[in-house]
Amino acid sequence: MIVNNGTVAAFNTSMSWFNSNGIAAAHSHEFQNFKGRISSIEVQPTGKNVYLKGLMDAGTNHRIV
Repeated sequence: MIVNNGTVAAFNTSMSWFNSNGIAAAHSHEFQNFKGRISSIEVQPTGKNVYLKGLMDAGTNHRIV
């Protein structure tokens, strides 16, 4: 995530989920092209969570829908 003057300039991520044995990848999730619903944000990590309101493209197994 890149925040520039209180605006999310970029937010893309990819995650791989593994089976419980940790050997084979079960599936992946991709999140791209975040568009914030508010004009300005302030990132203040509280605990281990960050909350953002907006829309983004989501995918599974490298297919964005």
